Amino acid sequence: MDADQLRTGMIVDCLDKPVGTLAAVRGRADAAMLVVRPPQGQGGDLVIPARYVERIQGNQVFLRLGCDEALRVGGGAGLETTAGESMTVPLVSETLRPVTRWQEAGAVEVRKTTRTETQELNVPRRYETATLERVPVNRVLAEDEVPAPRQEGETWIVPVVQEEIIAVKRRVLVEEVRITRQVHTTTEHIAESVRREEVEISHTGLEAHASNVSPAPPA
Repeated sequence: MDADQLRTGMIVDCLDKPVGTLAAVRGRADAAMLVVRPPQGQGGDLVIPARYVERIQGNQVFLRLGCDEALRVGGGAGLETTAGESMTVPLVSETLRPVTRWQEAGAVEVRKTTRTETQELNVPRRYETATLERVPVNRVLAEDEVPAPRQEGETWIVPVVQEEIIAVKRRVLVEEVRITRQVHTTTEHIAESVRREEVEISHTGLEAHASNVSPAPPA
């Protein structure tokens, strides 16, 4: 314990609870005496040897004594008195109290080495392949039709379009020739010689009647 770390106003704790505040430090090193002032109304100052200090942490002084034992050890207001006054000297007996603490018992040297070894194992590995298939379509597209790529399942379909120049031979109706049949009637004057035969019949005894016989019709 370093007595130089002790300052007035520090809180002094026993094993159970705070016992008071540090009012003064008398002496130095392990022979120093701590003057601890209990809270107001809880008795006079306690004078506790510095050897009972276990540790100092921040603004607190921790004793290795219980509160009752601290009161017995530090009872009374001190050893200084004036003439004619009585002095109360507390009778103190020391007892052995087992205290454990960590201390370095030795050192362990750890040396790390790196070894290289070959391990064999089967590791599944996946890879992808692509199959290119050219499928003839030969479909004539509409005037404004623009085919777009599409996906069917795991297959990505990319349309391939080209323009073609087509020479077309066709028959064209150039004109129509219209023929109309007409019937016309005309009158012609014809003079032509025609022949006609006549038969004359005569009978004896019938002459008187010959004039009454009509001529034969023309052949």
